[in-house]
Amino acid sequence: MIGRKNRRYTANAGFDETVIGEKAYFYGSIEAVKSVRIDGVYSGSVLKADVVSIGKTGMVKTNIYAGTVFIEGVLLGDVTASTRVLLMPNSKFVGNISAPEMITSHGVLFEGVCRISSDLEANIAKSVRNVFKNIPQDNQTSS
Repeated sequence: MIGRKNRRYTANAGFDETVIGEKAYFYGSIEAVKSVRIDGVYSGSVLKADVVSIGKTGMVKTNIYAGTVFIEGVLLGDVTASTRVLLMPNSKFVGNISAPEMITSHGVLFEGVCRISSDLEANIAKSVRNVFKNIPQDNQTSS
């Protein structure tokens, strides 16, 4: 160790991305502090991260909760993003989107419902209250 000073290394030093490689398969739930990139196959109940990227060879079946989601491959599931969802050229997505911003490119295949709102929680709560305010209460039903 000539010429090297004492250095401290941590398990995550220099690695801010969790990657599922092109020839890898993963089944289960993923929760990551920073970013997740999927170039292989992932199937699970939930995927939570700050940034989620599904590469061109990625095939994913899950619900995603993230800040930003980039989709280049195939996704089957719902996406809730606090910042934006980007559907890149030739991506395929079957599911619903809830985000303040959605960007789509030419050649995207998308089937689902898209809800664009800057304040999703407030709008969802307001929508639910509006639905239930017109329903008669148990003690107000007529005979």
